[in-house]
Amino acid sequence: MITPRQIYDVYPDSELLSFAPPRKDETYRAYRDRLGAGALKEDRLFHFLLAELCSEAIDMDEAQRRLDRAKSDLEHVQRRIV
Repeated sequence: MITPRQIYDVYPDSELLSFAPPRKDETYRAYRDRLGAGALKEDRLFHFLLAELCSEAIDMDEAQRRLDRAKSDLEHVQRRIV
């Protein structure tokens, strides 16, 4: 299972986020509850990654599928907007 701390540790410029980092082995729910309802929404991409990869027990293959799909969706929008 992927933890919020794992994502925080690889997220670009995570040390600049305006909220406290997750504790080692802290679950998504515990982290979200500790910070309060709206704190994570200050960085929507970080929040999205936590919600997609940490909110339930998924294996690495499923995590990769979810990231690939999100990347594909973003590229699709980018091609049509830019």
